[in-house]
Amino acid sequence: MASQTRILCDVCGAEKKEQNHWFRGDLTIAGGIKFERWNYDEPIRNLHSEFHLCGSECCQRKLAEWTK
Repeated sequence: MASQTRILCDVCGAEKKEQNHWFRGDLTIAGGIKFERWNYDEPIRNLHSEFHLCGSECCQRKLAEWTK
């Protein structure tokens, strides 16, 4: 039996399920922030700057945090 990685939202702590509408974010080399939709089938890239967000509200909260 393959083990699954438990993934939690980096803003609110919600657990990722198969049918959620998640986003993945990354801090860019130029000092920006990038968000993209994240499909359940896509692997975690294990980048130090990558973060995972459970929906658009948490994307907005992360962006607000980043702009402070």
